Amino acid sequence: MKINVCGEDFEIDAKPITLIVGPEISDYNNKYEGCYILTDSDAIMFHEWIVDNNKKLHPEFHKYLEIFNKGISVKSHKVEYDNPKEFGRGKHQIFGFIDTILKIQDKCVSIATRGMDNNMHPSRQVALGDLLIALSERGKKIIDSYKKLVEIYGLESVTNKLINGYNIIES
Repeated sequence: MKINVCGEDFEIDAKPITLIVGPEISDYNNKYEGCYILTDSDAIMFHEWIVDNNKKLHPEFHKYLEIFNKGISVKSHKVEYDNPKEFGRGKHQIFGFIDTILKIQDKCVSIATRGMDNNMHPSRQVALGDLLIALSERGKKIIDSYKKLVEIYGLESVTNKLINGYNIIES
């Protein structure tokens, strides 16, 4: 099967679930031109900013947090959104990851992630895989809907609606 990931063509052997994982290389940001690159540091910073400025989480945030928690077999490793002002960097990382990806997907922007599993317990890394699959499926539905809207209303009209939508981080 031939696929295009962030502007680059690849030949892959597709299975029912296929995760595309980018290489750790120094020109990562240039390799995926046109994609938003979300790093673990960005996720932490974005979520800390949201907490510090009393901004709202994405409306679907708790649904995807539940998907993440379902994938964790060790009960004490599950994460709850209980007192964000006292979160450590690990919680800011996963919460920022979920919230930021949901908001970026709503803008129909391709996303590549880097280092999201850094400093995570292996049980949380497994859950991160489950979460990535769920977020990928959501992203595909959004892109398919976007393509349909472009067919009906034209690219310029749909693009203007996306550009004039909410700010990725502040909403």
